[in-house]
Amino acid sequence: MAAGLINFQSVEINQVLQIYAELVNRTILRPANLGTPQITLKTQTALTKSEAIQALDAVLAMNGIGVINVGDKFAKVV
Repeated sequence: MAAGLINFQSVEINQVLQIYAELVNRTILRPANLGTPQITLKTQTALTKSEAIQALDAVLAMNGIGVINVGDKFAKVV
């Protein structure tokens, strides 16, 4: 996924996690009871890949969701 702007307007968490997985090149391990929050994030400037990951980590945390790397290939959503 190329760097650029992010414009999420009430995007479902599954879509956000799919984009996150592509950015970090890991398989997302998602609990069944995660819920279905809607994520809103609009950046004002283009982001690098690292900045996009940082922005997604922050907006997920603001919604009570954390992502923990597990080994080299997985990321666990908590």
